Amino acid sequence: MRPALLEAGRRTLVALRRRRERAALGALSRVERGPARARLAPEFARLGGAELLEHFRTRTTPRLPAGFEEAETGSAGSCLARNVEGILKEARAVAAHRWPLLGYGVREFGARVDWLREPASGVEWPLDFHADVQLVRGGGSDVRVLWELNRLGHLVTLARAYAAGGGEGLAEEFFAQVETWAARGYHRFALELFLYTFVLCRENGIEIEERHFLRVRSMLEYLRAYLRPDGRAPLVGDTDGGRFLPLVWRAADDHAYLLAVGAAVFREPRFKLPGGAPEEVFWLTGAGGLQTYEGLEAAALSSSASEVFEHAGACVLREGDLYLMLNASGAGLAGRGAHGHNDALSIEVSACGVSFISDPGTYVYTGDPRARHEFRSTAYHSTVGVDGAEQNTISVDTPFIIGDEARPRVLAFYSDGGRATTCAEHVGYERLAAGPVTHRRSVHFDGRGRFWLVRDSLIDEGEHEHEQEYEHGHDFRFVFHAAPGRLVRTLDARGAGVPDGCAVEVADAATGARLLVVSLEGLGGVAVEPRWASREYGSRVETAAAVWTTRAPVPLVASWLLVPVCAGEEAAARLELALKSVAELMDESGESGG
Repeated sequence: MRPALLEAGRRTLVALRRRRERAALGALSRVERGPARARLAPEFARLGGAELLEHFRTRTTPRLPAGFEEAETGSAGSCLARNVEGILKEARAVAAHRWPLLGYGVREFGARVDWLREPASGVEWPLDFHADVQLVRGGGSDVRVLWELNRLGHLVTLARAYAAGGGEGLAEEFFAQVETWAARGYHRFALELFLYTFVLCRENGIEIEERHFLRVRSMLEYLRAYLRPDGRAPLVGDTDGGRFLPLVWRAADDHAYLLAVGAAVFREPRFKLPGGAPEEVFWLTGAGGLQTYEGLEAAALSSSASEVFEHAGACVLREGDLYLMLNASGAGLAGRGAHGHNDALSIEVSACGVSFISDPGTYVYTGDPRARHEFRSTAYHSTVGVDGAEQNTISVDTPFIIGDEARPRVLAFYSDGGRATTCAEHVGYERLAAGPVTHRRSVHFDGRGRFWLVRDSLIDEGEHEHEQEYEHGHDFRFVFHAAPGRLVRTLDARGAGVPDGCAVEVADAATGARLLVVSLEGLGGVAVEPRWASREYGSRVETAAAVWTTRAPVPLVASWLLVPVCAGEEAAARLELALKSVAELMDESGESGG
């Protein structure tokens, strides 16, 4: 009852706020005698164009990030010198109305950019009050793509090139595009927003309380923990590539550059990356920040230890090149999730420098409603499905609404040296007609033995007057979604005592590395099912998932051994050794293997 009342109150406040917005815009339109336009503050409204330009060129406050000012004075240093030709080349392409957009590659925008035409589908969108715009229109049109175009991130490329000596023509192009535009949007995003804003505040003498800086530092610590050993980020939930200030084009899973900026701002060696400084360090912190960064001693990402972040719902079990993340994050927005996926208790796995098991990504929002639904469905994530139900309620017709039935939570976490164990659960299946089910997943990591033991417990913790009502059992699907570019195939491991049909390997053809996934309870009949994966918004590639299915009553326990085999290692020997270690582990805990 209380959530319903809160939701009713929220909707009332939103309606009142929109009514005030409409009234204010209507009044302004009557004053303007046409569509409302942005208006300059009084102190600027009386200045002519030349006077405005002179003002902004000669003012001393507020200051831009240090790198932009130093680039114009010629004190940019080696970081900019290494990249200047590439910056100018990008800027010339932007001036020719040609630049990359999300995962759609480089797009041609014509002689005059049409800011209301969605580039992927060519559909024209109306210039209406935002609450009146129908976001889901069909026909392949995706408003997210139009939003990205109108964020004007490509204009930052012109600004970088202008500051690097690219000439007045770039400034003219900048203002020409802004003029035509005026006549007519996650962890990386949030961290950019706060970190870059704090840098600007420091440059302009605006005091930020220490507790806020500590919060940003904790966001950087979290970033360092969840980055894989290859420096890339898992794409959990909606990861549409949105940026606050895209100084340099970055792939959606490229978050590491923010660590480098944090290293310069906080003088923290643990945040420094191997190799040279990313360009953002110079633009945001200037030559002084770049010098500070280069003076720090880097610590490799592979030196990160196992950690848990309960509020974020992330458990990372890692050592060296071995990495597994167990996701226990909720739907978000206090139970009114818009960008969450049905990925409770899903896992990401990488080893030997290769990502093997990964989240499918986002792909699109409204451009393809059926694909949107698939990419956020339970079946597309490396977790357990029960009776074909979703962990949280979702519908094809409401692409930005997701229920809050699962409510995942971390139950335990323990780390000691090269070993770590975690456990989490969700209750999204308690509403099933065939009987309530709680999914509890534990992961044991042995860094020395180089394996993970994943145990799924499907239980019913409720009390029922008529137990026979649920005696027919449930249909369970255990899914392992392969990363893009990996081959998934069944594995004959009978030589190691594994029954036929109980093992698969996820292989990387380029390096020869493999991940063996073995059912320890002897679940057979594994199937390799086709899937899609998306690393960039708007693009997708074919991949596959290994899926075990069974029908059984609860309680049910299914255990999975995950063994990475790097290039040059013998798979049979690695598997036999890991199976022996698991048997010893179960003997120690008083449990027995399948």
